[in-house]
Amino acid sequence: MRLTSIIVSLSVISAQPALAASEHFVAGRLECDLSRSEGAILGSKQDVACVFHSSQASAPVRYTGSIDNFGVDIGEVEKAKLIWEVDAVSRQTSYDLEGTYRGIEAAAALGVGGGAVILTGGTHGTFSLQPVAVDGQEGLDFSIGVTQLRLKAL
Repeated sequence: MRLTSIIVSLSVISAQPALAASEHFVAGRLECDLSRSEGAILGSKQDVACVFHSSQASAPVRYTGSIDNFGVDIGEVEKAKLIWEVDAVSRQTSYDLEGTYRGIEAAAALGVGGGAVILTGGTHGTFSLQPVAVDGQEGLDFSIGVTQLRLKAL
C-alpha cells in the first residue's frame, strides 16, 4: 500500500510543465522494451528499443535509446516493457519523438513488479509521456529518483 502511495505522490509531483498551461492532444502510444539492468546505489542505465504508434494511423516509427535513473536503484531487472500515452501540445500530421525526456520515477519488483514515471521533453519540450502500463517487469529491484529517457529515430 505504501508503494502505491509513493507512486501516486510522485506522479502528481512530476507535473508536465510544457502541457500544463495549454490544451493537449493524444499523439499515440510509445512501447519500449528495456534491456537487462543491474542497479547501483546511485543509479542505473538501460538500453531501450521503442515503437511509436501514431493516433494519425501512419506506419509505426522505431526508436532506440537509453533510460538513465539517478537516485536509489537497488537490484536487478531481467526484462520489462513500458507503455506510455504520448501527449502533444498541438495536433500534427506526424510526430517526431526524438529527444530527451525527464521525470520522477518510483518502481519496485519482487518477481513481478511495476512503477510509474511521467516524462516531459522531446522537440522543444512539447511532448509528455504518461504511463499506461508496465508489462512483464521481472526481477528483484527498488528504485526511486529522477529518470531521463533519450530517444533516437532508427
